[in-house]
Amino acid sequence: MTIIRFIREGFDLQCKPGENLRELVIREKLQLYGLKGLLGNCNGAGQCSTCFISVEGGNKNSLSPLTLVEEEKLKNRPENWRLACQTLIKSSAVILTKPQSPPSNLDELKKISETQYEFTVEVKEIHLNTGKIAHGGFLSTIADTGMGTAAHSVAGDKRCVTINLDMKFISVGQLGDKLTGKVKILKKTKTLVFISCEILNSSDIVASASGTWKILQ
Repeated sequence: MTIIRFIREGFDLQCKPGENLRELVIREKLQLYGLKGLLGNCNGAGQCSTCFISVEGGNKNSLSPLTLVEEEKLKNRPENWRLACQTLIKSSAVILTKPQSPPSNLDELKKISETQYEFTVEVKEIHLNTGKIAHGGFLSTIADTGMGTAAHSVAGDKRCVTINLDMKFISVGQLGDKLTGKVKILKKTKTLVFISCEILNSSDIVASASGTWKILQ
């Protein structure tokens, strides 16, 4: 049995040896691309360099060798990075999608009530922008992660995907800040979950968010 463990998404997926990693990720409706890839990609032709993954575990030969395309496109990238479109699965491995956007180190989401959830996260050096404050992309990531996890919970553990996410940046997060995310379920239908979130430091609201998640049947 060949198992691919996806760190960011938090689940294991059984597959067949020889499968293309990009095709597997797309088929399972996981989010492979960052913003650049979402705006436009080469559909697996190995030309756009947007389907990055990093190999975080498994045997040395759990994936196919680097292709010539990867040797060219990944020259200045970490040694464990691959292009999913160029990668064939040989045996079980541990994969991080979108390694260019490090995981948010979000603590476990806590259920406060049937409609309210909370999470905490510490602002670390990797989360800062050039102005040395919490990057807007980091704040968006933790809001999306916390709200999406809440959507997954109220949907009976069915997989949910973000349809839209609206962010408002109100103040700043500093290095070492312990941020608290307060998530509220506004409405749930058979196919959609509407959610809001406030991200706070010890004294201020840092950002607020609202969004809609689609429940995959």
